[in-house]
Amino acid sequence: NIDWISWLDPDNVTNIANSNYRKWNFMIPPYEGLFAEMCLWKGAALDAQHIDATTYYSKASSLLLSALGTYINNSDYSGNSPYWLPCATTPGHYRTFWDNTQPYPAETVAALIYDYTNNQTNTLLKHFSAESPNKYLLKPSTIGMARFEDNTFDPGSADGETRGKCLFSLGSKGYYISKFRPAGSTVRVYPYQDDVHIYIYRATQYHMMLAEALNHLQRFKAMNAVLNSGVKTADYSDTDPEWEGFTKNWTSSADWGTRKYPSMGIRGALGLNARPVKTSIIELGKDSTIRYNDEAILDETMLEFACEGKVYPAMNRMAMRYNDLSIVADRVCPKYEGTGKESSVRSKIMAGGNWVPYTLGIGKW
Repeated sequence: NIDWISWLDPDNVTNIANSNYRKWNFMIPPYEGLFAEMCLWKGAALDAQHIDATTYYSKASSLLLSALGTYINNSDYSGNSPYWLPCATTPGHYRTFWDNTQPYPAETVAALIYDYTNNQTNTLLKHFSAESPNKYLLKPSTIGMARFEDNTFDPGSADGETRGKCLFSLGSKGYYISKFRPAGSTVRVYPYQDDVHIYIYRATQYHMMLAEALNHLQRFKAMNAVLNSGVKTADYSDTDPEWEGFTKNWTSSADWGTRKYPSMGIRGALGLNARPVKTSIIELGKDSTIRYNDEAILDETMLEFACEGKVYPAMNRMAMRYNDLSIVADRVCPKYEGTGKESSVRSKIMAGGNWVPYTLGIGKW
C-alpha cells in the first residue's frame, strides 16, 4: 500500500489537512482487499471443478485478519467510535456512513470522494434521486424493502432495522435509495450538488469476506462469531487453530485492559438475532454444511450492501462455485412477482443470462 501524501507531498505528512493528496489514500483500493476478493473468486472457480482451494481461502483469511488487525489491535482506535469492528456503537453511527459529507473514517477502507466546488459530481444521483434534474431511474423494490422487516429473511427485524432505515427514504415521488442521496438534509441548494461518496471497500465488507473464507476453511465457530455474535472472551484461545489470525483484542479482554466496545459480529452489532448457520458437519455433511452457510452469508450480504454494487458479484460467485444459477434466480426473481415477468426472468437467468455478454475482443490487439 502507498501513502500518497508521503510520496507526492512529503512536506505535509504531519499536516494532512493541507495536502492536495489527502483524499488519494481514501480512493485507492488497498492490496489486501483486492487480493482477498480475488482469492475468493479463485477459490470459487476451483470449487466448481472440485479442485482443492484451501490455499486461496487461507490466503484470503490471512490477508483480511491482518488488515483488520491494524486497527483492532491498536488501542488508539478502540474508543467511542472503534475502527473496523462491528460493535455496540455501530447502530448509532450507521446513518453517518451515508449522511456525512466525507466517508466515515471508522468504516472506510476505500471510497470515491466528490467535491462539487472542484466540478466533481456523483452522477449516480441522477439514477436514484427524484428531485430535478435527476431522472429517478432506479428505486427500491417492494420486496427489497420488505426484506428488512421480514423475520424469516432477517431474524429479529420485525419493526424494521437500522440498515433499511438508512437505505431508503420516502420522497415526494415515492421511495428512493438514500445511500446515494443523503437521507437527512441536503448539503447544497440542489440535491445533485451533494458531495455523495461511493464506498469501494467498507470495513464490514472485510468482515463479510472473512466469514466466507472461514466457512470454506471449516472454521465454523469463528465464521459464526464474525457474522453473528462477535468474538467472546470465553470462546477465544490463542492456542486454538480455530482462532488463528484473531487476537484477544477482538474481545472485551484486550491487551491494554478492558475493551469498552468489543466485537459483536455483523448482526449482533445491530441488535439483530443470529442468522441460522451450521457450526458442525454432523447434520448435513461437509459439502452441504458449507453451502448452507454460504447462502446464509449471501443473504446477509444482500441486506448489508444493498445498492452498493457488491451484492450481485457475490451472488454470481456463489452460483459459479456450486454450478447452480438458481442461487441467483431465487433471489432476483421475487421482485418481479405480479408483473408477469417472473417466469421469463428466471428462464433467462437459468440459461446463463446472469452475465452481460460483452465482446472483449481478446487477442485482437
